[in-house]
Amino acid sequence: MARKVQLDDLFRLILPGSPALSPDGRQLAFTVRRVRKKENRYESHLWMMPARGGRPRQLTRGLVLDSAPAWSPDGRELAFVSDREGRPNVWILPLAGGEPRPVTSLGGGPITSLSWSPDGRELLFAHFSVPKVEDSVRKGQAHFKHVKHLYHKEDGFGWFGDETWTIWRTNVRSGRSKALTPGFHHDDQPRWSPDGKKIAFVSRRGEHATTTPDLSTLMTMDRTGGRLRDLTPTSGGRSLPRWSGDGRHLYWVGYEGGAGEWLRHEFTVNRTTVAGGKTEALNPGHDRWVMNMVGSDTTSANSTFAVYESDGEERVLFGSDEDGSYRLYSVPGTGGTPRLEVGGRLSVLDSSTRGDQCVYCAATTGDTGEMYAVRLDGTQESRPLTRVTAPFFRPLVHTKPEEFRFRSGKTELQGWVLKPPGFRAGRRYPCLIQVHGGPMTQYGEAWFHEMHVLAAQGWVVAYCNPRGSSGRGQKFCNVIEGKWGKDDWADVQALTNTMARRSYVDAKRIGILGGSYGGFMTSWAVGHTQRYRAAITMRTAGDFWVHWGSSDIGHYRTKYFGGQHPWDNPMAYHRASPTYYAKNIKTPLLIIHSEGDLRCPIGEGEMLFTAMKVLDQAPCEMVRFEGEFHGLSRGGKPRNREERLKRIVDWFQRYL
Repeated sequence: MARKVQLDDLFRLILPGSPALSPDGRQLAFTVRRVRKKENRYESHLWMMPARGGRPRQLTRGLVLDSAPAWSPDGRELAFVSDREGRPNVWILPLAGGEPRPVTSLGGGPITSLSWSPDGRELLFAHFSVPKVEDSVRKGQAHFKHVKHLYHKEDGFGWFGDETWTIWRTNVRSGRSKALTPGFHHDDQPRWSPDGKKIAFVSRRGEHATTTPDLSTLMTMDRTGGRLRDLTPTSGGRSLPRWSGDGRHLYWVGYEGGAGEWLRHEFTVNRTTVAGGKTEALNPGHDRWVMNMVGSDTTSANSTFAVYESDGEERVLFGSDEDGSYRLYSVPGTGGTPRLEVGGRLSVLDSSTRGDQCVYCAATTGDTGEMYAVRLDGTQESRPLTRVTAPFFRPLVHTKPEEFRFRSGKTELQGWVLKPPGFRAGRRYPCLIQVHGGPMTQYGEAWFHEMHVLAAQGWVVAYCNPRGSSGRGQKFCNVIEGKWGKDDWADVQALTNTMARRSYVDAKRIGILGGSYGGFMTSWAVGHTQRYRAAITMRTAGDFWVHWGSSDIGHYRTKYFGGQHPWDNPMAYHRASPTYYAKNIKTPLLIIHSEGDLRCPIGEGEMLFTAMKVLDQAPCEMVRFEGEFHGLSRGGKPRNREERLKRIVDWFQRYL
């Protein structure tokens, strides 16, 4: 029976991803992620189907997280990463029949960038060693963290001491494994050269390993870990190395610049000669990030970057974050004008190529991701391959977000409105203004479960991409650097005014909510106006003095304050902080924060909560989630995600 979206539909989510084409291009492997309500965790399995289309079949089962499928060169086996013995390791599944077998027996910690050697005898991967300590042993130990370096924690990952990302090579048959880059430096994203004699990788060495994790260099080594060579010795950020077909060049994505400056630079597609280290940008002026920054509480995305050959020409496929979408372009390997390969309103989450054959997983506002096939020839003629998510959506009655444009002063902005199911003209509805995080992310083509839950309560949900968002180029993104709460605040007010003028909105019942930067804006809003009936600030960036010293990347904020540290100009930090204006807040305010948040530490939420309680000018409550990072809403424990949604609905039911 048809019904509205409910809170616990969270436990029914179906999330496809990680497409991987077989060497002959005939088969497609991918993953499907689901939520296990009873066990309060996630599971992920491998699936396979004909690349031309057909019925998918499930390859692996059990309460496990199987991910990152990688085909052997002969197409007979799939390597993948799994926690099926309690910790991540590399496994191999024979496709002719039989059970998966473990290849590695590492002690604990994540594994990424899994890839086969060209001869099919070995596997490369990056590993961050975090040995798992059994509970029985841990009970008898002292529990402490010995911190020696500025870079010692990362939200979503945790705290670390002398552990590092290291590149490993393992023999597929014997399981003998070797760390190729031991030592105190971070090395990841390894890629075999076409002849299997060299390995390219991204490295953070020296001070970049301890103080500036956003800066990196592109390096090569031989297959044994020797003959290290730095190809990009200047300061900048590099990622996603890919070999040219002849092994003479490396393609990569990044920029030239200093620590903490990544927001200021266009991330270009580059080519570097392996022999001489000469680098040239292939798509200068494209002015859109290659990273997928489309926000959602359901999907997660990888940046698309691949090298392929079409009609005898080597081309580079890359993603482009633009106008609420993430699309695919290609450019000749020698540089030139980018050519649109996958356009339209969609968010490409991941892709796989074999020659000019491409399969990609993409989401829209009406699904959580499906597989599509396209020939990379500029025709943009994509063909749907799956309807894996259909069982999730089949019983649901929901509306589709309506995109519109509006103005904030002289600036045109992109916005959306999500109306309640059963919407009736002539009736006035309460309205919620939702603000995304980042701020260098964007709303767009994604199923946002939280918004549909709110709309199902009978509320209109409106959201936009204010100045500071991605998707509109560097100038649009950078205009608020060091000036949060000015142009961006004007844009949020413009959206509020636009919605208040609509005939179906009750202008006296408008609320606001957001997380991270959206939490900043929510707290800033209620400290600067009393027009909102109720507000919820989540994982807020609320106090930049506290943030500077306690966030995993807080010290980078110095650049946003003219290079002045908090002790150089304390009032600049205070005046930029929403908590500084707590004395003005008269709006009922709910504060939601995770106790393990390392990006916007919980002290920022506590400061605001204490101020609100001392002032006692408006209802204020705080909900603290245990054992969760900054990304609770999209990757936290399922039960905690459900409880968070319950608290949001309850607050607006009480005060909106």
